[in-house]
Amino acid sequence: QGNITAQNFIVSSSVTSVTYQSISGSTIFGDTLDDTHQFTGSLSVTGSVLSIQAATDPLLVLNKTGGANAAIHFQHAGTAKGYIYVDTSMNMHFGNTSVNPTFEITSAGTGIFAQNIQLSNGQQLQWGDANNAIFGHAGSDYVQIKTDGTDRVKINSSGIEVFTGNVSGS
Repeated sequence: QGNITAQNFIVSSSVTSVTYQSISGSTIFGDTLDDTHQFTGSLSVTGSVLSIQAATDPLLVLNKTGGANAAIHFQHAGTAKGYIYVDTSMNMHFGNTSVNPTFEITSAGTGIFAQNIQLSNGQQLQWGDANNAIFGHAGSDYVQIKTDGTDRVKINSSGIEVFTGNVSGS
């Protein structure tokens, strides 16, 4: 019975059990980038930053071995504020509750919005590049469509204005 206090404490054993005294200050374990440290159970980190640094692309892996979803939940002052999760069909969900995600990306790459998409004035929805877009301005009260870099149609409170091409239909 007793304590061991030393600058360095080295244990050479195939099984190591370590009990430590909580002290203030920084600690480091591991001395090379290829060191691996495994934990069984939960890991609770208290502080303002969890930093992952690597010589190559850093990677955070959530490996769910059972249940439905691997998830990252965001909280502020203990209150749930949002989440990101991937379901068993490889669909990615973003939202403020797990019941009604506000945005999903399906495994096929389709984006699904559960609510309105709101853009700032002058911003546009585009596909391919900026030459094909739908855009508008609330203050000027219009929605405009362009294709191949050319304005085609403008809809405002006065009606429809066609810039180029023909209007046909029945």
